[in-house]
Amino acid sequence: LIGTIEPLDPWAEVLEPNEVQINQTSFNGMIKGGYQVGGLIGSVNRSTSISISNSFTKGTLDALDSIGIIIGEILSSSVNIKDVYSKMTLINTSDETLLGSFAWIGTRMGDNSETHQLVIEHAYHQTNINDPNLYQNLKAWVGLELDSPETVLNDVYYDWDRLLVDDVGMKLSEELLIKETYDHFDFDTIWMMDSSLNDGHPLFQYEVFKVTIHPNNGDETQVSNYNKNSNII
Repeated sequence: LIGTIEPLDPWAEVLEPNEVQINQTSFNGMIKGGYQVGGLIGSVNRSTSISISNSFTKGTLDALDSIGIIIGEILSSSVNIKDVYSKMTLINTSDETLLGSFAWIGTRMGDNSETHQLVIEHAYHQTNINDPNLYQNLKAWVGLELDSPETVLNDVYYDWDRLLVDDVGMKLSEELLIKETYDHFDFDTIWMMDSSLNDGHPLFQYEVFKVTIHPNNGDETQVSNYNKNSNII
């Protein structure tokens, strides 16, 4: 969706941070590229502050290096990802026999500044991968991490049966279908689970319920596309 996010003036002697908020944004389709390829953002560069929330990616990803389910590459920037999920398939249609880094964030490089934090919380992903041995740096959350503060991971989960790599938050496929797995997710106002939708995995309430505001009195009306037999948990 977004190629590169940079400072407001990338050539200035003192960089002015570019603060970007991404909310209720989604991608569902095929992404193919070479380097710094991400499901939502290709690259976040130098002194940029990014917030991603209530968003998701689905589809297929085909690239060579710095491949990220959400962001391909982060360079010396602050990124906060909260309440995000993905269901992607990673493929390789190139002639390359050894590819680079792949994860939720493909590559993260910095200058050891404590202000350049990466925080991921209340997130999960289910990633299909054909050949894990193709990738030099294959992880669940950050593929390659250099000269950066430790990534903060809170309440994050992924499908180990599909990704076949050990990392923080690894769960079996059947565990991701159980609401209790997502202990600290906000199922009151943000998330929901329905056995007939999203393969039984958590999804956002806004994906299903449309809220309209009455023009005269400001009352909210919530309309559902669910039939009465759906099993909302």
